[in-house]
Amino acid sequence: MKMIQISNVGFGIDPRSGQQVLFLSTSDKSRVIPIGLNLVEAHAIGMSLSGAKSLRPQTHQLLFNAIAIDHNLESVQIDLAPDNLLIAFIKLSPIVGKGTNKTLIATTADAICLALKAKADIFVSEHLMMTIGVPTNAGEDEQDRKAFKQFVESINASDFNNKGPERFNSPEVA
Repeated sequence: MKMIQISNVGFGIDPRSGQQVLFLSTSDKSRVIPIGLNLVEAHAIGMSLSGAKSLRPQTHQLLFNAIAIDHNLESVQIDLAPDNLLIAFIKLSPIVGKGTNKTLIATTADAICLALKAKADIFVSEHLMMTIGVPTNAGEDEQDRKAFKQFVESINASDFNNKGPERFNSPEVA
């Protein structure tokens, strides 16, 4: 399974539902994966992104501390499960002389929160990126942008006169 590294993690709000949305994208920002979050997940990831500390350890901090006793959190890998839900694999490597590599299965939000705390790499499968990733304009070809700019600059006001086919003429208003 080919994995793609995520280099940008951001937040937004779905204007239709008001739901918090996490956005994952690659360094070229050509595609972005939106992931809906509940308020608890959004708060935990927001704290991890900002580096904020709470007055007492939250659940993610407790799990991170437990993992750190004898393992390093190396990476998080996100994919589609057979039921088309997202699934995350937390890859752990042992601290020297303290065990073997391990993989934990988690929700995407929990895994991303832990990866951010550990400053670990986040990957998504190519299949996931192509299935639910939304194309953006960030990867547009420079030549296409220049051609479009030249086209726009070549347009004159006279190009929009009312001499086109009759069906496009608006009726006169009295």
